[in-house]
Amino acid sequence: MNIFAWILGVSLLLALPFQTEAQTRKRSRARTKTRTQAPAAAAAPAQVYQAAYQHILRSPEFEEYRRPCVAVFDSLVFQDYVTFSEPLRTELNFPKNHPQVQLLDSLFTLDEANSHSPYYSPLVAKLTPASGAQKDCSVILFSRLNKGLLLAEVSLNEEGGPRVRDIVSPLNKTLRYLLVVGSDGKVKQYYTKVINYN
Repeated sequence: MNIFAWILGVSLLLALPFQTEAQTRKRSRARTKTRTQAPAAAAAPAQVYQAAYQHILRSPEFEEYRRPCVAVFDSLVFQDYVTFSEPLRTELNFPKNHPQVQLLDSLFTLDEANSHSPYYSPLVAKLTPASGAQKDCSVILFSRLNKGLLLAEVSLNEEGGPRVRDIVSPLNKTLRYLLVVGSDGKVKQYYTKVINYN
């Protein structure tokens, strides 16, 4: 039994890295330097939503939906990422040799994790003075910002009304945006897709 304990003790000593006192000081200074470096500052969410709103207004795809009244819906609304599976394959660096089923499964999981009921957001509510409840108003509905990805949907409120179901009705054709936002808060890339609800 004593021999076994002695062999175990020796093997543990041999496994430990031996270093001089100078090496220890050098390593602790290197750790200190890494800790003091501040990470790059991310843009404030208000800045991101403002940049996204301006980007949508300038995009050529928006022209079909442009009306004299343009409003941002005052609540953040869940929108699914699966709609943009191919662009997200590139943006999320999903391996091209993995089957589409795995990508869709990952996006469904992402959608499940981010699913929520619409909730009021002062950040988007103050982007436009109009609420979007007016009849024949172009309304932009934003999702929550998620790791540099932002979804937005443009719809025409043809009948008027303040609720999501008034704005995005089963008879509507909407335009959905996937906006890829950089750390500076600016839109680096965007993708669009027309959604037919009927």
